[in-house]
Amino acid sequence: MENWLKKYIPADMKDGLDYVFVSYYEDDNDGFQPEWEDIFKNLEKTFPNSKLGIGECGNTAKNATNQNKIKMVNHYYTMPKYTPNYVGGYFWWYWVQDCIPYKNNEVWLEIYKNMKN
Repeated sequence: MENWLKKYIPADMKDGLDYVFVSYYEDDNDGFQPEWEDIFKNLEKTFPNSKLGIGECGNTAKNATNQNKIKMVNHYYTMPKYTPNYVGGYFWWYWVQDCIPYKNNEVWLEIYKNMKN
């Protein structure tokens, strides 16, 4: 990702974007966990004037259980502020499928608790 950004994103975008969010799906990458601190520190160097965060996240595996989803919610929604420009983000990709209806919904409740904190 970082090499692609350096090669294809023009300087005016690197200096002028308001937000840069990274969308990531672990299930599509065999559960690989990037070194998020390194990624966001490098993104801050590339986009010094942009707010940074996680865009879409969520389970894409068809066999993901509520416990798998809750584990992923807790991983992403509790990420530390890696850089001064880090603002969070966190848009659960399968919100409708996983969180509606919300009453007595474990995944919705976990996202709610994390957003409230």
